Amino acid sequence: ASLAQSAVASGPKAAIQGLMAFCKRRQQQQQPARQGRGGARRGGGPEQPRTPPLEAVRDSWLQAVNENDAEAAGWCARLCESLAGAEAFAKADGLEAFIAVAMGQTQDGKGGLMVALAQALMADATEFKVAVFETLASAARWPSLRGRIAGSGVLGVVTATLLAPRHPPAVKALMVRLCSTLVVDSTETKKLGDARREEEFAKLRQQLIASETVKAISKMARPGTDSGLMVAAINAISAFAGPGGDSVMTAALVEAGAVDALLAHISDSHGQPVVEMETPMEGDSHAQSAAASSQDPAEQPEHDDGSGDEDGVKEVGVRVALSALACLAAAFGDGSSELLRQLREPCTLGKIRRLVGDSSDSSSTSRESREIEEQAFKCLDAFGRHLGVWPEVDEKLAADVARALAFGSSTAGDFLVAMLEDGARAASLGDLRPLRRTIRQNGQPKSTVARALEARHGCENCGKASSASLLACTGCRAVEYCSRECQKAAWKSHKSSCLG
Repeated sequence: ASLAQSAVASGPKAAIQGLMAFCKRRQQQQQPARQGRGGARRGGGPEQPRTPPLEAVRDSWLQAVNENDAEAAGWCARLCESLAGAEAFAKADGLEAFIAVAMGQTQDGKGGLMVALAQALMADATEFKVAVFETLASAARWPSLRGRIAGSGVLGVVTATLLAPRHPPAVKALMVRLCSTLVVDSTETKKLGDARREEEFAKLRQQLIASETVKAISKMARPGTDSGLMVAAINAISAFAGPGGDSVMTAALVEAGAVDALLAHISDSHGQPVVEMETPMEGDSHAQSAAASSQDPAEQPEHDDGSGDEDGVKEVGVRVALSALACLAAAFGDGSSELLRQLREPCTLGKIRRLVGDSSDSSSTSRESREIEEQAFKCLDAFGRHLGVWPEVDEKLAADVARALAFGSSTAGDFLVAMLEDGARAASLGDLRPLRRTIRQNGQPKSTVARALEARHGCENCGKASSASLLACTGCRAVEYCSRECQKAAWKSHKSSCLG
């Protein structure tokens, strides 16, 4: 401990180096003794990094607060990325000190909330102040500390900083992350049924709504926003609509146009809005499928004007928006009906289905395109399971799923399993043999997808499943057909094996 204390005297960076050197020397000294007692540490895995002593943690946050040291505050933020580090930081009184700094208090007892609000509106955020809020964001991830931070009143300063136009996107993105964390309790904690705690979080959500922060976040989630801020805003919408939210917040999301903001990201490969197709849902026999193939991006001329970076931002927006839409599809409880109604619109399903078709038709193997396709299948799966709406199930969809499975897509497999659970949908997929071949080629004969396909017996002739019972060959009873026509068509090839 004395070696560690002497190391932190010169600052957090030296503290870390000193502690690591001390731990390394100690480990080398103890290694012969461990070998003498019978070899390596039980379990065979690497030793977990140790949390710094409380003295080192206390010296670090004291240096940060006393000297407005951004580097020291950043060290505290990294420390709080682990639960043990965050709890050590709180035990060393660093959490309360950083909350006080965020609330505008100084070492001599001056300042306060009004000062912090004025600074948020009229002064640029310093690197030290940003690092303080980063530390609070890291610590608030852990349920054991989230209540302390949320109940401190710091949310008012966070929203004021977020709504002030003077701050850069990176600072606003940090404030959005804090908003989504401080007003939504963790699922594990909600299961404990603490009514008083839930009431306090509900008040914080109402505060966020009353300040029109939810509307501001929904606007930030639209295309054209800085990528980091956009991603933070989309993730916040997911958190607000998730299990930690409530009917009041869900209604606020609908009023703020949150779903429209997410759908605005779903575009074709060139960033142009997708025409709202009348893609039929299951059972809409009068509607026609209209999915046009997009031009291969590789055929487009190269530009040196930064358009590649712009396309990358758009792809990130599409991927994160799809993930958020999947989360929204699982929303339940009072107030969710209007939110879900927007998701049930045929044009919404058509846009998502189009993304899967575009990615497959273009034969793109880029990581970004595959990630978008993964999220699109996840979205279709969530829409089907939770909302009861499915895209038109046909052989084209089966081909898109087979191609995605060939690239190792797990979400395409989950979506296929969901479709195979219903006999009519399974029959609409057409020939199931290409799907079975893909699973075998991937070396997954015992996977969930393989078992689901095996459970759906197919016609020996056309490979299609049937919503009704298949007809067994009366001669050998070893093969089945979907119709008499298929049985007759296959008789020439089956005759020898049947009579043999």
